[in-house]
Amino acid sequence: ENDDEEDDEDEDDEEEEETKPAAAASAQSKLRAKRAKARAATEASERARQEEIEMQSMLLSNRKRKDLKLVVRGQSKQKNWVRRMEAKRDAIEEQDEAAKTASKKAAKKAAPAAK
Repeated sequence: ENDDEEDDEDEDDEEEEETKPAAAASAQSKLRAKRAKARAATEASERARQEEIEMQSMLLSNRKRKDLKLVVRGQSKQKNWVRRMEAKRDAIEEQDEAAKTASKKAAKKAAPAAK
């Protein structure tokens, strides 16, 4: 009987030894699958984060571009206003000069007549 029990134990050991590599291989494949899923999830989240960063960057650059356009437009309006004011000032100065010369000429003409 003892021999039979030992034989049964030997057979059980052999079966365990045969199932151990299969179980280990199965566990390894499950572990690989988990790692692959985790890697894929990480890559997907990284890709989504990168796309979000690009979107924010694009929106920011669009806003900056619009702000810059407004600034440039404002500057050009300001420059045009300055040009108009300078032109008005120049016109007024020319009128003043013309009035001064006209009054001088009139004074010169009137001076000999007064004598």
